[in-house]
Amino acid sequence: MCGGRTAAGSKQYTQEFVQNVNAVLQKHNGMFVEDFEVKFEFERELVVHLDNWIRFVADSQTKNLAFDLVPDEFRGRHDRYALPAELLGCRSMSRLRSIQLSFVSIKLPPCFNGFPNLRKLDLHLVHVTAKDLQDMLSSCSNLEWLSIVRCHLEDELKVDHPLSCLLHLHIAYCEITKIQFNAVKLKTFVYRGEWLPIDLTQSSELKDVHLYLDDFITLELALTTFPTALPTVQNLTLKAAAPLKMPGLLENPRKFSQLKYLHLDLMIIHEDAGNILSLASYLRAAPLIEKLELHFGSFALPHYGQEPIRSLPGCRLNYLKNLNVMGFMGSTGQLELLLHAVENAPALEDIQCKVLSELALKEATRTSILSSEWGSVQSLHPRLRFDGATMCGGRTAAGSKEYTQEFVQNVNTVLQKHNGMFVEDFEVKFEFDRELVVHLDNWIRFAAASQTKNLAFDLVPDEFRGCSDRYLLPAELLDCRTTSRLRSIQLSFVSIILPPHFNGFPNLRKLDLHLVHVTAKDLQDMLSSCSNLEWLSVVRCHLYDELKVDHPLSCLLHLHIAHCEITKIQFNAMKLKTFVYRGECLPIDLSQSPELKDVHLYLDDLTLDHALTTFPTALPTVQSLTLKALAPLKMPRLLLQNPGKFSQLKYLDLDLMIIHEDAGNILYLASYLRAAPLIEKLELHFGSFAFPYDGWEPIRSLPGCRLNYLKNLNVMGFMASIGQLEFLLHAVENAPVLEVLTLDPACRFNVDHQGRTYFTEMVREIGIKHLGERVLPTTMLCVH
Repeated sequence: MCGGRTAAGSKQYTQEFVQNVNAVLQKHNGMFVEDFEVKFEFERELVVHLDNWIRFVADSQTKNLAFDLVPDEFRGRHDRYALPAELLGCRSMSRLRSIQLSFVSIKLPPCFNGFPNLRKLDLHLVHVTAKDLQDMLSSCSNLEWLSIVRCHLEDELKVDHPLSCLLHLHIAYCEITKIQFNAVKLKTFVYRGEWLPIDLTQSSELKDVHLYLDDFITLELALTTFPTALPTVQNLTLKAAAPLKMPGLLENPRKFSQLKYLHLDLMIIHEDAGNILSLASYLRAAPLIEKLELHFGSFALPHYGQEPIRSLPGCRLNYLKNLNVMGFMGSTGQLELLLHAVENAPALEDIQCKVLSELALKEATRTSILSSEWGSVQSLHPRLRFDGATMCGGRTAAGSKEYTQEFVQNVNTVLQKHNGMFVEDFEVKFEFDRELVVHLDNWIRFAAASQTKNLAFDLVPDEFRGCSDRYLLPAELLDCRTTSRLRSIQLSFVSIILPPHFNGFPNLRKLDLHLVHVTAKDLQDMLSSCSNLEWLSVVRCHLYDELKVDHPLSCLLHLHIAHCEITKIQFNAMKLKTFVYRGECLPIDLSQSPELKDVHLYLDDLTLDHALTTFPTALPTVQSLTLKALAPLKMPRLLLQNPGKFSQLKYLDLDLMIIHEDAGNILYLASYLRAAPLIEKLELHFGSFAFPYDGWEPIRSLPGCRLNYLKNLNVMGFMASIGQLEFLLHAVENAPVLEVLTLDPACRFNVDHQGRTYFTEMVREIGIKHLGERVLPTTMLCVH
């Protein structure tokens, strides 16, 4: 709110901020204000004004309040803004739904009655006693979200009164001695700071816990306290410095009876690197664990085979399916832990290790880190991703013959090591070159032989325009054994010709085609065979025909079509939820998709007549519609006739490029409102310039059209032109339940800061002048 004319922190800067805030509040005097936020560095001169703004909040029936007064340098400062009694009166407290307070002081009055409707409370650097905080929290019977950061009680943070609605609890860097809450429905708990006693045993639905501890935490402490304090946790993240003094298992640790996901981010000192095997105690304490992530933040030398690999007694991990190690260096301790996990996890599906130094795959295969012991673990790595940008060093120039040869050699080296293994994901990203064809064919055969589930071949050159050649997909990928295994296919810059006896992809869930050469008939036959397809994207695939699939795609949920030279789109997809289209306007028939709710259309051009005669019929069940187009606005006949109706449309986002000559016809966009009787939220984005209204021309109007459900109207690119004002006046006069009208001025002038500021203020004044008196008292008018 303060321009660049005064220096931040100066007395003039503060005065300018106060003056600007007071000017805005004066214009909103007596109005309902749903959200009220102040962000400014606290200083004593502000107190009187802050008190006045709190009184404004109380009078304007504010629901969501935020006072962020944290100075840039807050350390060592003991002063705070003392929250006045007006905020703690009965009328104000009953209305508030959300409070965010930073750098304030709270002292409860003797007859404090609480915040009965408060849903969210965020306290940061707040001075408050343990008793006042306990009393305040005990009064928030509907509180769902609570965050307390750097609030030093020097006492227990204990709330015995049931917080029966609390779902999320976040406590960070507070000087407290204990945490204890009675929150039966608590789902998530996040704590940052020094270790202290935590008692959430009454939170029977607590599943997600994140602990970021500043100090050391030993195995003994973790495995004797956490299972008792957090008995129902299913997902646990623990980040701490972890001394590991013994190489073996902790005797008889307590059990996490429900833990399924464990994320350990541990800083282990160099001297303890050889005792990493003792982390197996966490596995022993979590018999139901399904996924383990380990992040090592310390350095250790790789295992060169001179030391013996130790082992521990067996500990069956019957549910462990996924093991991920970040900061892997192939050290003796890491290998011991991984081998222990692998040998005791009969259901393990996936193990991934990321080398700490971010080595590319080809480099990792060359280093001594991948010792013979590592080979046992590597055999379970089912994902292979080959990207020329990361697999080829800087010794050869991209696009050169040597660059291609280096990439091929590196890929073949890795595939040789994985020969005969199951590979779940197989991805290649490299610019297509005719010399690659033989190798690509071999890699397709490898994918088929390794029972790949997810296949991606991205062969798009940097300059693909004018390139008519494509990589022809070989028959191996299209035989029945391979097609039955595939779950996901992503193909770019390939050509597909179906064999005569093509049996389809019966288990395919996702298909992504980009710059693919395929006939309309082959694509229709291929899609008709994908009975379990859920996600389909077709981009820049030119059929020069209809994209029509009559066969029911009963599982398809998401459909994306972009920049394809086609003549029509027609699908039979009963469960389709989302449709996205980019390109020229063409016939679309999704009338057989009764669950289609979310549609995004990005069109080259579109008239009102076409939009309102075709879209309601083609998309009869749409509830959320985004429409971006070049939109000529001539007088539509639909203003005089009955347009088709969007019988379920609730949210409409119009992003329109309107030529200067049509700027005076923006009122005709009211046809969209007339066609959407249930609309609740409208967003308008104007991407053209028009002069602000000068008062000389008369303001036109249209016959009334009740918008009984419209609650939110947001205009981006507002320039207070006559067309925009006419449309907005039509909307506000016909919307009896409108809650928020937001106008975001846009300046298309190529002018300096002062010119932009002048233009924005002029637009703001014109908007308030013509709309301020027309909006209902219950409507909040926001002009940014």
